[in-house]
Amino acid sequence: MQTVMHRSLLATVAMKALILLPCASILIATNSRADSGVIQLQQIPNGKDETEGADFYPPGVDTNLVISSGVNTNGHGSVVMTRNGAIQDFLVVANNLAQGPNAFNFAYGVFINDFPGSTNFSLIGVMDLVRPGKKTTTWRLEYIGTNAAPPELGVADLGDLVGLELRIIGSPLNPSNANLVFLHAILPPVLPDPAVNSGVKRVAMSIPPAGLGSPPSPYAQGTLTVKYDAVRGRTVISIKATKLTHGTGYAVFLEDAPGAGVYQEIEEMNEPIKFPNTLSSGFLTLDTQKGNPIDFFAHTPNDLAGRNIVVVDPFFDAFAPTNSSIHLIATMPSIP
Repeated sequence: MQTVMHRSLLATVAMKALILLPCASILIATNSRADSGVIQLQQIPNGKDETEGADFYPPGVDTNLVISSGVNTNGHGSVVMTRNGAIQDFLVVANNLAQGPNAFNFAYGVFINDFPGSTNFSLIGVMDLVRPGKKTTTWRLEYIGTNAAPPELGVADLGDLVGLELRIIGSPLNPSNANLVFLHAILPPVLPDPAVNSGVKRVAMSIPPAGLGSPPSPYAQGTLTVKYDAVRGRTVISIKATKLTHGTGYAVFLEDAPGAGVYQEIEEMNEPIKFPNTLSSGFLTLDTQKGNPIDFFAHTPNDLAGRNIVVVDPFFDAFAPTNSSIHLIATMPSIP
């Protein structure tokens, strides 16, 4: 289903001038005495131009996400929501989104959907370009309310936004990426002490059981490490594998849902400097603070809990997987 946008970004840009402010950096701070909810914005998973063929798109991935795949490979940012006494603050910061030669054509709008899972999105505002640059840019949108959520959000309290999806979408006048999604996030709860949800888990990866063509790397060893910083809304997933079979490259795939039996690619191992590789070891690190996507709709490790994650060779079939192409496997843990 195609994403529907209630209000025209073009009309809003026409009414609102982008403000260019000289600013060396944007500091996102949270008050330790305030209730807060923070989540890192993620790029859209890149399902295009993969060497192994088309990726599987999970149910619920709408047309606009599919066509936005791969549009943004450098952007990152965060959403910070705080409730401090009577003041409720809603802040979105995005970095490294192209400003282009014409601000009118290269504006970015912040959209939020009507309810969790909805593909109907409403524009809540156009971002201000607070740090222009050829390679490094910073865009910002902030609303502040007193005794309630900011009225621009259309809810009574920031807590009413939990579970909704926020998207940063390019201007309809952008000559190459009109109306595409550059970053997105599922909005978190606003909590008195989000740090209690932080944690780290390390899981020893295993080789598949013996069978026809399995295990392809009988001496392989691997460690899956999952970290979650709930104060910053940051997820880091890393895999280190050794004693793999020489002569091929390796990729990491994630099961679409626990027990689903179909997979989507996360990323090739050792990319970009050593892929394709013929090494007997590999590494992969995904960090949502850098905008790395971990899934279309997963924004914390618990969204991935219970899914299988596998290190595979180029013969792996994501739609009909067999152990003959799975070199290491583990189950995503919950945090904390």
